[in-house]
Amino acid sequence: MAENITNTGNPAGRVFAITKSNSVDTEFVTRGIILGDGDGTLSIIDLRGVTTNLTGLLTGVTYAIRATRVRSSGTGATAIFGLA
Repeated sequence: MAENITNTGNPAGRVFAITKSNSVDTEFVTRGIILGDGDGTLSIIDLRGVTTNLTGLLTGVTYAIRATRVRSSGTGATAIFGLA
């Protein structure tokens, strides 16, 4: 599981690129996810280990998502950034 869960009461302290993977967690648990290039879909694994497919996401919008992984299967979005 991704490490470094940060206090959610404060603004994000870092932005990091997310590499889609079916087997590798993100570097940090996200507090938010931004699509940097093109609208799309995300398939994420949340803190409870549940896979959820999110559709209709828009470029440039910050989505308050606590995720440990962005799966390559089911994710059509590119240039994905995490806030931690």
